Amino acid sequence: MQNPYWITERQLYQNRKNRFMGTAQLKYEIAPWINISGRAKIDKTNELQERKFNASTLTLFASDAGYYSHNALSTTQVFAEALVNINKYFLDNQLSLTAMLGANMEYTNFSDQSIEGGFSSVANVFSLANIDKNNPQTVIDASGYKIMKQAVFANVQLGWKSMVYLDVTARNDWPSTFAFSNYSSFFYPTVGLSGIFTEIFPGLKGNVLSYMKARLSYS
Repeated sequence: MQNPYWITERQLYQNRKNRFMGTAQLKYEIAPWINISGRAKIDKTNELQERKFNASTLTLFASDAGYYSHNALSTTQVFAEALVNINKYFLDNQLSLTAMLGANMEYTNFSDQSIEGGFSSVANVFSLANIDKNNPQTVIDASGYKIMKQAVFANVQLGWKSMVYLDVTARNDWPSTFAFSNYSSFFYPTVGLSGIFTEIFPGLKGNVLSYMKARLSYS
């Protein structure tokens, strides 16, 4: 065991993190029944994790001159989306149309670069250049990844006299995780038909049955 005061004062664990976040949103009304909107977000983080062990630390953890660990992490996340929203009635308000058309993009970039080891000669100079690169116990590592996903989508609902509704949705994604495979994207649609029977057949509506709706859907 080492002296507890040595551990707290001469074996230092220091972390520093800088983070930046930004969001922007814009909406434009083309007509009372249609508008276009867009939003974007960025989240960027840089983090430095360090361990500094002074000379005279037990050689189980450091060389005679000391030990230094430098781990730099960086993460960038970006999200962007554009939407077209429609809400309109036709045929003397008997037919309604509600629709949303859009596209979005998600991007993540992560990197992790680290080096750790004992010092070769100069004591307590905590720099990368002072680490003994020839020592087999010195660890040098670098890793990371990038992920990108793009998508287009639509959601459309047609209503008749606020009693019968037809819903159709569709989405197609292009993820970077499909790279170097036999697939580049995947598509998934849905369709649904619903009706409010207490409105279609007013005679059904009463104290016993105040509201009845049925829906059939496929995806």
